[in-house]
Amino acid sequence: MSVYETTNEFETAIKANFATHIAAVATDRSVTLDSAFTFYKRERVETFHKRTLPGVGLWGLSAKTGAKRVERRDWIVTMVIDYFARSSDRNKLGEQVELAMEAMMRVVDGLAGSGTLMGASEDEFTTAAIHDIDELIQETTTGPFVAGFRLQVPIRQRDEL
Repeated sequence: MSVYETTNEFETAIKANFATHIAAVATDRSVTLDSAFTFYKRERVETFHKRTLPGVGLWGLSAKTGAKRVERRDWIVTMVIDYFARSSDRNKLGEQVELAMEAMMRVVDGLAGSGTLMGASEDEFTTAAIHDIDELIQETTTGPFVAGFRLQVPIRQRDEL
C-alpha cells in the first residue's frame, strides 16, 4: 500500500469513527460538544485554521522503509491528525479540545486490526499528543479563542510488489 493509499484509507477510517467516539465521550462526561467537524484531507492546521472550524486535518508526515526485498516492502507511514477549534468561551474551548483528543485517541486505538491499516497500535508508543492548553489557547485580535492538538500515528504497511 502506497503513502497515497494509506492517506486515503486513514481518512476513511477517521471520518467513519470520529463522530461516534466524540458523541460517546461527551455522553460519558455529561457535556455538550460541538459535533460538526470539517475534515481537511492532506492539509495541516497552518492551511485550514482560518476556514470552517472545528476542523480536522489529515496528512502524511513521513514514510520509512528498509527497501531490502524485491518481492515486498515493509514500511512505516507516519500520519498526522491536526484538530483546531475556536470559541468565545475559553473554558468551553479547553474542554472541547481535551475531549476531542480523547475521542481521536479512541479512533486511533481502533485502527489496529481494522484491515488495511495495520499496526497503528503495535508498538509500545504509537501516538504522540502535543497538547498544552496554556500555550495552545490564544486570544485573537478579532475576538474568539483558538486551540488545537496534533497526533502523530505510525502505521505499519506492507506492499506486495
